[in-house]
Amino acid sequence: MLKAAGHQVTIVNQRDRTLALAEVAASQPDLVHLHYDEYIAWAEFITCARIVATSHYAYLEVFTQWKSLFQAPLLVSALRLARRLLPARLLLALGFSRPLLSALSYEPYFRAFLRSRCGLICLSPSIAEVYRQFGFQGDIRICPNGARDDLIRYSPTPSYPDLSLCVGKIEPRKRQAQLSSLPDLRFVGPIVDPRFPA
Repeated sequence: MLKAAGHQVTIVNQRDRTLALAEVAASQPDLVHLHYDEYIAWAEFITCARIVATSHYAYLEVFTQWKSLFQAPLLVSALRLARRLLPARLLLALGFSRPLLSALSYEPYFRAFLRSRCGLICLSPSIAEVYRQFGFQGDIRICPNGARDDLIRYSPTPSYPDLSLCVGKIEPRKRQAQLSSLPDLRFVGPIVDPRFPA
């Protein structure tokens, strides 16, 4: 879409921070878009004046639900340590919810978003509201998830009529591992669920 509008676009698809930042600097961009939550800390090393970042975290509203907890830094540190040291099964048995355990793991990225100088792209108004409640002062825009139907080629007679495709990040909260043994289902996307067969 940007290229069609006459813009030059450089996509940096490099996991090594040093190499990625060198590619960004070499492209001399007018705008940088960080599209992966885990890379938000890279923003402080980018010299471009206009940086935006998209927050994709699905459980962000847990921070509002547990606001008093997440506003107590020592308690959060203790719980994050417990999260790292104790098995999830034990923490669940002790009454922790999966969304809370996930939010404890995500908390450093959430704090990095709050401290960043980036403009923020949120997938829903409710996610934007969480950032505002926790003091984010920058520009926030809403861009809902979705696919552009004008880019999808549809055919009433599919090339592979017996197959279905699941596209997206494969992670525990989506429970794709439970469907992985279905013979007519294929998965495309990065795998971060250790239960998902390789």
